[in-house]
Amino acid sequence: PGDKGIVELWFGSRKLVGLAGDDAQSRADATVKRLNDFFDKTPAIYELDKEDNNVVWNHQTLIALTPQDALAAKVSQPELVNLTYRSMQAALYTLSNRIWEHL
Repeated sequence: PGDKGIVELWFGSRKLVGLAGDDAQSRADATVKRLNDFFDKTPAIYELDKEDNNVVWNHQTLIALTPQDALAAKVSQPELVNLTYRSMQAALYTLSNRIWEHL
């Protein structure tokens, strides 16, 4: 949990997104499970996508973003989706580099 009831999701030292609202903690808990499974599969960057207000992989929601999340981030909801998508791409890039370094 971060400031003002915002629950932040991180991958290593990279912040992916902050979730807000009364259900932020429960949404974060469910999202972390999906993200752990996702990163364990070491997908390619190009497999990540955006659909509606979600960041998705294989048409399955990884991170669902709400108007409350966007309000807390002080951006529009589409912009928050784009920012989160780019953060996820950067996290995947970091992950793939770490894997290649150890081969």
